[in-house]
Amino acid sequence: VDVSYIAPAEGEVSWNCGHGIGADATNVDAAYALINHYMSVEAQIAFADEEDYLASNSRVVEEGDPDVVAAVGLASPGGSFSGTIYEGEPELDDFWLDEWRRFRSS
Repeated sequence: VDVSYIAPAEGEVSWNCGHGIGADATNVDAAYALINHYMSVEAQIAFADEEDYLASNSRVVEEGDPDVVAAVGLASPGGSFSGTIYEGEPELDDFWLDEWRRFRSS
């Protein structure tokens, strides 16, 4: 089926995430290697092209396909968040924090 995505007039739900290394990580060199890979121009261009992800590496604007840079809004990422709906803190915040702590310690 040939379909196109159109952002709803009410706004879009945004997904923001990042990478980090846990304090008890046992293979820190490999963790840094993975993060460095994800931050590379090549990986960032692929994420933008395939998934419409905003880039974290500013070199993507200069080295990426100009059509992808324009379509995804990589040259002015702040504008990409206009109309974004942020859900805010979840209800039962204490419950979810306790659940995360329980999950993390198991």
